[in-house]
Amino acid sequence: MAESGGQAVSAMDARQTALLARHSAVASADRALAAIVADAHAATVAARKRLDDIESEVEALVANQDEFALDTPAGMRAAHRLLATKLREIHTVVADAVADAEAKTAVLKEMVAHYDSGRAE
Repeated sequence: MAESGGQAVSAMDARQTALLARHSAVASADRALAAIVADAHAATVAARKRLDDIESEVEALVANQDEFALDTPAGMRAAHRLLATKLREIHTVVADAVADAEAKTAVLKEMVAHYDSGRAE
């Protein structure tokens, strides 16, 4: 009977050790997830700010057409170059945001294993 009690204690100790290990793995995954979400948020805010800045620059062109002499060929070329530059900037901001989102998605998919390992059996 004492042997049976010793086995039960050993089994409980082993189970507790396994639960602590799973808890540690899930806690680590939680910290990583929080960091990824915070980074994704910061990247989104930065991209949004850059797009807002570009919008303001384009709106300034429209609102101040006289300053750009859009009624002249040289003014039209300058405005065209400015708009082409802004379009490239928009493309870069969006492409960078997509690449960042895809990279974070890949990391999140890998993290699923950490959470799966934390499930109770």
